[in-house]
Amino acid sequence: ALYVLESLRAILERNPQADFNAGTEIPLSKNLLSLIQSRIYQLSPAALAVLEVAAILGSAFDIHMLLQVSLLAEQAIIPAIEDLEKHLIIQATPAPGGHTQYQFIHDKFREALLENMSGAKKTVLHARVANWLSESYHPGQAAILAQHKQAAGKLSEAFHYWIEAGIYARRLFAKKES
Repeated sequence: ALYVLESLRAILERNPQADFNAGTEIPLSKNLLSLIQSRIYQLSPAALAVLEVAAILGSAFDIHMLLQVSLLAEQAIIPAIEDLEKHLIIQATPAPGGHTQYQFIHDKFREALLENMSGAKKTVLHARVANWLSESYHPGQAAILAQHKQAAGKLSEAFHYWIEAGIYARRLFAKKES
């Protein structure tokens, strides 16, 4: 379904007056990721920067996270978020505590971003996320922090947090996870 929707969106972006009843052939991309990437890389630089940080943060993120991790100012992030919602790439969802968080409309968008992002950019962004998480560390976040430390190339620090994640899981009597 996502492939069909993205194909139709791509056609309508090229020709908003396309007549699908006329029996014309619909040109389809060879794969879904190339369709998604073509949509993503037509966005503004600010919207693309927000998406890249969001992809590193995970499936769900909020504006506070983006402000802390990205190099963009609040004045750039808010219009970028609105643009991404308008282009049906992310959607607002309620979060615990009554604030709004965002998520990709489909995880394939996140996959496409991560696949096309350079290793250097991923490393830097993971390091920023890890530093931000370290500032407000809670043992329940140890596994997430360990993943970001590992992806940032800080293996000894990641090892420490993997151990803490195991200890935390064991304390919760989650023997399988620990």
